[in-house]
Amino acid sequence: MSQDELTRSLQQAPPGPPRSNAEALQQYWEQAGLDGEPPAVEPVRTVDTGEWNTTIQPECMAEQGFPTTQDEHGQAGISFDLSQEDDLKRATYICMAQYPLDEKYLRPYSLEQLQVLYDWRVNHTIPCMQADGVFPPEPPSFETFVAEYAATGYKHWSPHTEVEPPPEVQATLGESTWCPDAPPQDVLYADE
Repeated sequence: MSQDELTRSLQQAPPGPPRSNAEALQQYWEQAGLDGEPPAVEPVRTVDTGEWNTTIQPECMAEQGFPTTQDEHGQAGISFDLSQEDDLKRATYICMAQYPLDEKYLRPYSLEQLQVLYDWRVNHTIPCMQADGVFPPEPPSFETFVAEYAATGYKHWSPHTEVEPPPEVQATLGESTWCPDAPPQDVLYADE
């Protein structure tokens, strides 16, 4: 496929995940199955995905009465009684509304971003896995990678979906930090 054909296939992609914070909040409220209208929440500021995951979400949820704890494997989570489930969902909604993601993270990837992501996985993620003795199957072609994303609006190949990290990695690092699946945000979003 030529660059023009790949670009056209991306432009014709079906709608995928929400493309704005308002859509994301509405979708979350509906999927959470909460009754009534969502609360009115004044945004504090936009954040990036790394900040949301490591700092903002845990701090905001703690302010809402749901502190994050770590289990014996170092995995973060929120302990709550089942009777608090709706309160937890409302607290999550409030945090999402107070600290919305920069909308660049909600937009579909461009062809250039898909190339950066694909190249990262082939040139960094797979060699990292192989250095740890894990050998994922051959990656798809770039054209297949783009076609899958274009067909769904969100799905794309990752070597992480095809292998398990070694036990020692699971016990120490955790799967989310082993052989990063994406380049740093300043690389993936260099043109933003």
